[in-house]
Amino acid sequence: MDPERCFHVLIGAPLLVDYLPEGPCCIVDADQDQLDRLANDLALRPHPHGCELHCAVLARQADAAIVWYRFNDRRWDGTLSLSACREGRPNLQLRDRSLRVGTELAALLDGLTQRVDAMQFLSVTVGQGDPLAVVEAGGAWLERIEALQVVAPEAEACWAPLLEARLQPLGFKRSRDGDLTWKRTTGAMQRMCIKQLTHQRNALAQERDELKRYLQEAHDATAELERRHQEEMGHLKLQLEGMVLASAARIDLIRDLLAPRLKEP
Repeated sequence: MDPERCFHVLIGAPLLVDYLPEGPCCIVDADQDQLDRLANDLALRPHPHGCELHCAVLARQADAAIVWYRFNDRRWDGTLSLSACREGRPNLQLRDRSLRVGTELAALLDGLTQRVDAMQFLSVTVGQGDPLAVVEAGGAWLERIEALQVVAPEAEACWAPLLEARLQPLGFKRSRDGDLTWKRTTGAMQRMCIKQLTHQRNALAQERDELKRYLQEAHDATAELERRHQEEMGHLKLQLEGMVLASAARIDLIRDLLAPRLKEP
């Protein structure tokens, strides 16, 4: 499969470049230190398909206040409190709690430096935070998501029923292998491809019409310049003919004045 066919969005940064997907990607993490570590690794071992890093907490609404919990095991970092995570995990400890300003996924993707081609699908992997933020604040990007996978701990109990209820009407079907992965059905993908191709066709038609209009304006401007040039040349020709006639008349006058003298012995 062509690695450029899909653009990957990873919510929760991997530890090393080795765990990045094969293809262009955007990494979103609430922990700037983790992103810095990954950036240092990328500086030594650049990702062949391009990788963009963003420190953010995704939310269902822009600028929403998000209580963010950090634990001694960063896999549990997110919006779930210690009491919601600790059952059966006596070694899990809360490091700190902070209030973060939420960012919508659509706004983050709209502001990417890395270009996402109009025909690229999205594959989203959620390893931290609220996975419903992808669905509720995906905007127009939601239509381009081909697969959504949730890999955060306790995701089955906390998020699976909510995601199933929200994704199923959008044409997603949960994988049968037990993973928390939802993929669009073949019919939904075909409809999405048709919509994207129609959008591309309309955009190309608009560019064609604008180019035709530009060429017509250029043709009209050229014709107008040619008309003005011919008009000026006509005026110049008349002026030159008048000057020639005037010069001929003066020559004849001089000849007539000099004629008597030329006849004297």
